[in-house]
Amino acid sequence: TFDIDMIDGRPRLSIPLTTEFDLITDLTGLGDAAAWRNLRALARAETAPLTARLERALKADEQTHWKREQERGEIDRPALAKLVVSPGYRTPFRVKRTTEGRDAAVTLLIDRSGSMAGGKIALGRLCAAALCDALMQLSFKCEVLGYSSVESPEMRALYEQKLAEGVDLNRYNRRVERLDLQIYKRFGSNNPAGLSAIDCGHENPDGEALAWAAERLAAQRAGRRILIVLSDGYPATGDGHPVILRTDLKARIDEITSSGIELVGIGLLDDAVEKFYAHNIVVRKLDELPTMAFTVLSQLLLKRGYKR
Repeated sequence: TFDIDMIDGRPRLSIPLTTEFDLITDLTGLGDAAAWRNLRALARAETAPLTARLERALKADEQTHWKREQERGEIDRPALAKLVVSPGYRTPFRVKRTTEGRDAAVTLLIDRSGSMAGGKIALGRLCAAALCDALMQLSFKCEVLGYSSVESPEMRALYEQKLAEGVDLNRYNRRVERLDLQIYKRFGSNNPAGLSAIDCGHENPDGEALAWAAERLAAQRAGRRILIVLSDGYPATGDGHPVILRTDLKARIDEITSSGIELVGIGLLDDAVEKFYAHNIVVRKLDELPTMAFTVLSQLLLKRGYKR
């Protein structure tokens, strides 16, 4: 066995030869509208009762309290006696304040590796639709992202050029593959049709993708930030050292959680998430994914942040 925290006695990140050829595609609103409507109908068939239950729970959770000793507002009955005995008393009012239970931004990040092909990506698409649709109905900020990597001819040419020049390339762990990152529904948009375009790519450099998603999430103004990762295995690239990819993912998870982002890993027919994410669930049956993911999301939203 290996220690996923250390390699050669120190943490290791997976360093790319270059990020010049990485591609981010924003598909927000660009998916097929009819396909999205069909997907949403399927999602609501799975989770509509859960959404309604979550809505009721959130309303109950939004506690009202009063700020007293105010110069304006609603008369505070207990303060009336002070008016009688203290003619100069000027603060007999109270102001209602609501503890906002929906001040949260949520990102769903989907592993698009080739191993997700078939039933897994179809259920991942349905899961994303269920969570995104519910979050929009409940007035939460949300974003849905996907990631993979694919060999880049331009990057390979650069790698071979530097190799021929005698450059030491041992410090790089992504040498010929570019990131292929996709935005299916970005923060600030109310058009989730792009979710219908969720599909598979090739490899899955989890650590770099996680850092990208977390950076986008951290830029959102919100009381809480929640990042849910849907994955079906260990990180992998065509030419990356697997141990370094794993130490990289662990190091980035530690950094993200230290920043205050609440991070959850959902493993799809694979328990690799248990090795990396302190908060995780493993879905053993494909058709249980939307409901289990929704349950995890609900538990998070109904907490004032979980204890680490």
